[in-house]
Amino acid sequence: LDTVLEASTAFHALTQADRGFVFQLLMQTLRYHGWLITQYQGLLQKPLKPSKKAIELILLLGAAQHFLLRTPAHAVVSPWVDVAKKQDRALQGLVNAVLKKIVALPLPENPVCTPKQFFSPWMAARIHQHYGEAQSQAMVSAL
Repeated sequence: LDTVLEASTAFHALTQADRGFVFQLLMQTLRYHGWLITQYQGLLQKPLKPSKKAIELILLLGAAQHFLLRTPAHAVVSPWVDVAKKQDRALQGLVNAVLKKIVALPLPENPVCTPKQFFSPWMAARIHQHYGEAQSQAMVSAL
């Protein structure tokens, strides 16, 4: 992540405070990626098409901003709807509706990922097979 951000002129154009916010948002999104997906996927009536990865990323970042950075609701929904409008005007309503549902959900005290949410499917299966359920969960909790 550091390498990518270091090479980004857009990142360097931000104020120091905004760079810190973006870095935290990205780090938390990466760390809780699987858990965040489970938070918004249940709010979709049907899965997004593979060609709509940008919209999926917007929902992921919006969920991270709400659940992990505890950003106020209005500061989560409106900016991400604006980004969605630029990406796919037809889906800005979907982003608005899903993010409004997300910000209405209670904030977890401490999100807990399962091994399947934390690791890739093949890695989670191998860890579970080798260590068992309890030790696999303990490993994820320690990370």
